[in-house]
Amino acid sequence: MMRRYMGGVVYLCFFLLLVACSPEATKQVNEDQEESVVVSMSTAHVDGEWLEKMKPKVEEKFPHITLELVDMPSVDTEEFEDKVYKGEIPDILTVLEQRRDFMIMREYELEYDFEEIIEAKDFDLSIYDESIMNSFRNATPTGGIVALPIQSNYFAINYNKDIFDRFGISYPVEPMTWSEVMDLADDMTREFDGVQYHGVTINPYLAWFIFTQFEENMIDPDTNEVNVINSTAMKNIFKMLDEYASIPGNAPSGEWGTAFEEGNVAMDINWARTYNVEEGIEGVNFGFAPFPTWDANPGIGVEPNVTAWMITNTSEHKEEAFEVISYLTSAEARVPEIRTGSVPALADPEIKEQFMADIEHSEDYNLGALEKLTSSSGPPKISLYENSAPLREMMEKFVIEKRGTDVNEFLREVEQEIENYVMDEENKE
Repeated sequence: MMRRYMGGVVYLCFFLLLVACSPEATKQVNEDQEESVVVSMSTAHVDGEWLEKMKPKVEEKFPHITLELVDMPSVDTEEFEDKVYKGEIPDILTVLEQRRDFMIMREYELEYDFEEIIEAKDFDLSIYDESIMNSFRNATPTGGIVALPIQSNYFAINYNKDIFDRFGISYPVEPMTWSEVMDLADDMTREFDGVQYHGVTINPYLAWFIFTQFEENMIDPDTNEVNVINSTAMKNIFKMLDEYASIPGNAPSGEWGTAFEEGNVAMDINWARTYNVEEGIEGVNFGFAPFPTWDANPGIGVEPNVTAWMITNTSEHKEEAFEVISYLTSAEARVPEIRTGSVPALADPEIKEQFMADIEHSEDYNLGALEKLTSSSGPPKISLYENSAPLREMMEKFVIEKRGTDVNEFLREVEQEIENYVMDEENKE
């Protein structure tokens, strides 16, 4: 009896050994035990403390991945160019302005379209803000996906509540056109109790973003022909600047404008000063109103200004890099940061409503105004030279040196300046 029993055990062990050594079983073991890899990631433009905190969570979620955090310069710098030539490029790079930085990455042959990975993993891109993803697609020649968004930026009219209270004028909490803003600024610009108050100031570094509200091309992406004189966008922008510079007492002669922090400016058209909410601005009690819109394209804000992660074309671990960035841009990873002031790039309205929820008194700033407009997605394609064209410089020249000049006459000067810029850039190639 014992002999028959032992014989059965031996037979069973032999059978299990055969099964374990079969090709199918070997394949399953290999699939279960993924090869360990190191994925390197740039820490540029991202909260380093947050990344250090997330590193063990990434490695816990993906045991086969060791995440290496690398200090890297911005992609638009000479220091980054040196890294490229030395071959010191990580698997994942951070970019700050998608239009500009995607083009730079393309020039270095580092841009990588990972749409096939997205499809293979059945990853849902709709978790991200639609306008951001449309902007990403429009910023690439193929319309593919080359980055996932970490955080966005809000643009707004930052307004000084105390000045509006002083003059008995209602806060500008609802959307206004640029023309309406200039009319209000005219009313707010006055001398009162010996203080000169200025109705509005505009950050000139928003030049490109203001232009994106029209979803036009200033430079033809196929021929590099410059279109300024007949551009609806350029006519409207410089007409607005003429109104801005013509308000008596608003922008001092020979200057662009007055700083909002001085406490005597009613409205500041700028990035939304959400970064000032926690600490405040000394002597300035402020709130947010929606960014101005145009009659020619009502309800449309600027193109999103997004910090994003790109997988580099040189990476040997592209799928693992995707696993890292898809997790770090998920709601699980980002909501705690959103609650403390990181502008959401995720689409879920309930997540957007949590923006700054953990910041004391944030409810006093009219944060809902920051979501009132539909973001522009920009034109489907832009020239390599468009984002660096001297639009800001020409806007400043018009306000500071040429105010009062006929707009159409000045646009001819702008067109010539940008044509010269394009010619110079083409000659460098």
